[in-house]
Amino acid sequence: MWKNRNLWILMIAEGGSGLGMWFGIIGNLEFLQQMVPSDFLKAAILLSGLFVGTLTAPYAGSVIDRQGGQAVMGWSGIARVCGLLFMFLALATDSVGWMVLFMVVNGVAASFYLPALQSLIPLIVEEKHLVAANGLHMNVATFSRIAGTALAGLLLTVTDLVGMYLVAMFGYLFLVLLTPFLRIDRGETGKAAPARGQEGIPACDRPPQEPAAAVADTGHRFADLLPVLRASSMVPQVLLLSFVPLTLLGCFNLTVIAISEQTADPSIKGLLYTTEGICAIAGTFAARMLSHRRNQIYVMTVSVLLVGLAYLSLTFAQHWPFYLTSFAVMGLGVGSFFPLSAALYQQQIPKQFHGRFFSLVDMMENSYFLFVMLTAGLLLDTIGLSLMALSMSSFSLCIIGYVIVRQLWRLPRSHQRTAGLDGDISQQP
Repeated sequence: MWKNRNLWILMIAEGGSGLGMWFGIIGNLEFLQQMVPSDFLKAAILLSGLFVGTLTAPYAGSVIDRQGGQAVMGWSGIARVCGLLFMFLALATDSVGWMVLFMVVNGVAASFYLPALQSLIPLIVEEKHLVAANGLHMNVATFSRIAGTALAGLLLTVTDLVGMYLVAMFGYLFLVLLTPFLRIDRGETGKAAPARGQEGIPACDRPPQEPAAAVADTGHRFADLLPVLRASSMVPQVLLLSFVPLTLLGCFNLTVIAISEQTADPSIKGLLYTTEGICAIAGTFAARMLSHRRNQIYVMTVSVLLVGLAYLSLTFAQHWPFYLTSFAVMGLGVGSFFPLSAALYQQQIPKQFHGRFFSLVDMMENSYFLFVMLTAGLLLDTIGLSLMALSMSSFSLCIIGYVIVRQLWRLPRSHQRTAGLDGDISQQP
């Protein structure tokens, strides 16, 4: 895998784009701090792009499946570069309206970019390397976040916002220039994942003829994805489990701010971000090792259980060592869950549906982020950090309990079905 030219091009392009994105985010926060006094209006402006991007996700999935992820990635990078022109107009005129337009263009481009990238990964690496490739992608994104926020903070001390957005533009241009060098065999698109791509999935969970692969694609419609999801027994459960780390990520920034205020220590914010990021990277390596030795659905369940319990521990934490420990455990859980879940999606969902499926995941995540961020803000204002952590973690643990009970309930039926199949085979001449 490490000699895979396409993978390195994709990850380098993702790293450049990620740095550009984080430089842009820090610039957005600085501009809003200067221009908008209301915290509610700041949140509404920041979420405007996410909201519009959620609305365009179904169309984005159809375009990716029809045109291919490589072309869509390139055009999304061009759209981000063009969107920055609106931000330069906002800086020149001190106009928040131009910034809103920039956020909308950026949100729409992001709704195309991430599903396109995720649909490309199974086309350029062997299926036995999917967990490692998705872990590498998550590590690149984490490094981009850590390095981007640190470098952007330093850059703000020596230049103005125009310089900040120029650096962001170079990051997006890096993506645009590298994307054409990918060599993708489009003939692979549309083939179902072979059986060898399901290592780590119990045989009782795999139907003999892989019904998801047998579902016909009738013309790149988003609705064609529903029979595929119904045909898979594991994908809906993993999607449900993903709400647990998404709950944490939706509350993350507000939780860090609340801990900083509660401890009266502004420097703890950097420690919490760094601790979670480093442990998330460690979690991707743990996921790679465990995926070859354990059942993937069990590893993912344990990972989200760690996240839920770690967030629950914030209810009782009072001092910074406890907070750092909780964030370290959360980082390990998040880092191990997402590479495994992405690899399972890429294996279980036929390739001709990847664009629409990952657009659906992106739409689901964005919608849930909107809900969680608003809910977390309301809970922090009304009941405080401890009770907010208790509420969110209790909801997460209920999801985990439901999935565990469902798995235990399915096991006897799966064994009976397997025994019946064996009996039928034994009776054949």
